[in-house]
Amino acid sequence: MKHLSKNTKRIIQLVVLLFIRMHILSQEFYIPNTQIPFHSKFIEVLDDHSGLIQITPKDTNIDFSIMQMPLKEEVFMNSFLKALNQFRQLYGRKPLAYSPEVSENLKNSLQYGQALNGVTHMAYGFYTDYNYVKKYPDREYMFGEYLLDVMKISGDLFQELLSKKAQVAGYFFRQNPVDHSYDFIVFIK
Repeated sequence: MKHLSKNTKRIIQLVVLLFIRMHILSQEFYIPNTQIPFHSKFIEVLDDHSGLIQITPKDTNIDFSIMQMPLKEEVFMNSFLKALNQFRQLYGRKPLAYSPEVSENLKNSLQYGQALNGVTHMAYGFYTDYNYVKKYPDREYMFGEYLLDVMKISGDLFQELLSKKAQVAGYFFRQNPVDHSYDFIVFIK
């Protein structure tokens, strides 16, 4: 390498560093604390091993500047349990029963600020998140799958979603047309 100019050496070093970085970023993301690779229809997770992860849409043509129409809340509420139980079935877990009591407690907590007895996950977002599922005819069901994908990025939450001791699930979903936001809360026990 002595016969190469300084600029050529720098370019070679830069190319090698870029190759190493691309190799690290292209490695498959594993759900933390597991040996299970992360798979999603909607998002990719990149881990540069700095302690931060980056979530990007798989569909690079999604235009997040477009505000989607709201979901049908009742349809979402009726389809989320199906998405959750199909997720659990993939990992050999028994289906959960729906708990109207737990759901009502979550609803009251969210709407009236009442204390919670337990929460598995809470999410707050905007209608632009619906862009992930806009191409699917069953948007409400697919949005439930999207929320599960976001939840399983956390190893602890992934384990809680698949708890062998869990028997019931309660959840509540609402949308606010004024600021185009949504709230989602789920408790598995």
